[in-house]
Amino acid sequence: MASSPRSTFLLHISLTLLLHSQTLPKTAFSQNLFFRFPPFSNKNLVLIGSSSLRDDSLCLTNGSLSSSSFGAAIFLNPVAIIPLVSFSTSFSFLVRNPNQDLTSSSRNAIAFFLLPNSSIPALFQSPDAVKNASFLFLEFPVSRYLKAAASVNHITARISIHYKEGGMAVRVSAGEPRITIKEESHIFISKNFVEHIYAGFFSSNQNSSESHVIQSWSLSSSIFHRNNPQSTWRIKLQSTKALKYSLSNTLLILIRASILAISAAVIIVACFNVKEQFSPDARKRRRERQLLLKDFRKFKYSEIVTGTRNFNEIIGFGGTSKVYKMNFPLSSSTFYAVKRFNTDKKSRKSYHNELEIMSRVRHENILELKGWCDMDTGENLLVFDYMPQGSLHYVLHSRKNQLLPWTQRYAIAIKLATALKHLHEECSPHIVHGDIKGSNILLDDEYEPKLGDFGISLNGAPYKAAGASKQYSAPECKPKSVLDVKADVYSYGVLVLEICRGRMPKDTAEGFVSEVSEMESEDRLLEAADERLGGGFNPEEMMKLLKVGLACTVVDRERRPSMAWVLKVLNGEVELEEMQKREAEMVESVERREEAAVVSGLSGNTDSKGKAKVVQ
Repeated sequence: MASSPRSTFLLHISLTLLLHSQTLPKTAFSQNLFFRFPPFSNKNLVLIGSSSLRDDSLCLTNGSLSSSSFGAAIFLNPVAIIPLVSFSTSFSFLVRNPNQDLTSSSRNAIAFFLLPNSSIPALFQSPDAVKNASFLFLEFPVSRYLKAAASVNHITARISIHYKEGGMAVRVSAGEPRITIKEESHIFISKNFVEHIYAGFFSSNQNSSESHVIQSWSLSSSIFHRNNPQSTWRIKLQSTKALKYSLSNTLLILIRASILAISAAVIIVACFNVKEQFSPDARKRRRERQLLLKDFRKFKYSEIVTGTRNFNEIIGFGGTSKVYKMNFPLSSSTFYAVKRFNTDKKSRKSYHNELEIMSRVRHENILELKGWCDMDTGENLLVFDYMPQGSLHYVLHSRKNQLLPWTQRYAIAIKLATALKHLHEECSPHIVHGDIKGSNILLDDEYEPKLGDFGISLNGAPYKAAGASKQYSAPECKPKSVLDVKADVYSYGVLVLEICRGRMPKDTAEGFVSEVSEMESEDRLLEAADERLGGGFNPEEMMKLLKVGLACTVVDRERRPSMAWVLKVLNGEVELEEMQKREAEMVESVERREEAAVVSGLSGNTDSKGKAKVVQ
């Protein structure tokens, strides 16, 4: 036998409330209980079945003819009570029956219920659980209302329920149209209520086009202490958050003490920070920063929000930031790229690092900083020239139907080497970029490369590795390991191999490099060239760039060439073999000096017979 809508509803509501039952306290509160709707909100109502919120009303059933349905709404926060003496509630509902189908309406109803928390588990124990459980269920048969207003296809009514010990009065006020109804509502009361109750509505709709809507609802209640009739006790509608975190006096004392201790610590730290902020070193750093930034525009945050149309168009992103396209001023056709950093500690460090480096680096193949903006709220933004062609990675691998020709690839390799030579040899102190890869090489309208993203760049010795992409990282790039410019040389070598092959490194740089190295050892190096070029490249240049890539990616960092030597080879000033010979001679010279120093150290620690002394 199919279960009734009410039985199905009770199972649904029990499951829902059971989820909250473990967090409910067992004490009463001497406060008024009062709430009023509209507006109805998902924040304080649990919707079950076909119920939904629409136009400041609570729709219990949707009027669908497809099948039988029910809807229910429960006020999420429970009422903490001692034995209930009285309560009053008022609500108005609307019933629409466009087909005036009174036969189906005879099986439909709207009900108001109160369900104690202690009754929830009982509803699962036996078929008679509904009869034995403590709950209140006031049912209003819809057919009676519609029969009294048979000339229309909808009615509204206001229900007022007043309950006191020993009896209950239910009053139905005149609605639209005006009707008079002899009250014969089904009242279903079991035992006295204890602990906590939930209030709500239930509606059933069996194969009819009716829709049932609650338009307004208010509820208030009061309790009288039996041992002292002169005292009036009120109950309080608690928020679930307050219930969940109800604390004993002892715990409150501990929390207050902890707050005082934390506050004291914060004050002490703040005092040190203030002292540090106004120290001579701090003032010197601020003056230096002001001098560095004097040539750059400090954008207002409102200007950036307007120019990006509230950060509407993302053109790039990374681990610490997102990049947006900005039109500034709006009346012009000038575009910029705005790098908006995240607000965590790592991102803030990346912002300050990049701002410091970019503000003092000037080179035609390094992305130019145009301005900056930082806010007390933690918003940190850098503004750069907009690069319409996107990144080298995009042009090589993602752009469809437009292959990057060899002449532009070779020119990009040369100009990128020029930018790295500037960082490694012409800046003081020298700068290690630390994350050379295709997505950090941007291209302007003429495909001129611009090296960007200096967020993890290393400015001054000692250089520490900091999260570079493993597909381009040198073998010595371990977390917190000490690096030098040769780490950039290795990444450059991987990138030029990628430019030649038209393929990305998959997992690590070593595997990618070894494939090309194997081709060279088998005297078939040109087979590494991008097949999509269809032979449309200069074989001598291709061979030269592939060999440069292999020379830059040798495991022994001391044997990697400098970017100055790379430029000479690519520009045809020296032959690759000569460069490799010079580099080998330099390495051997360094090794001989180191060996001589070791021998000299040992000779100073020998006895008269030439044996080494033990140095304590």
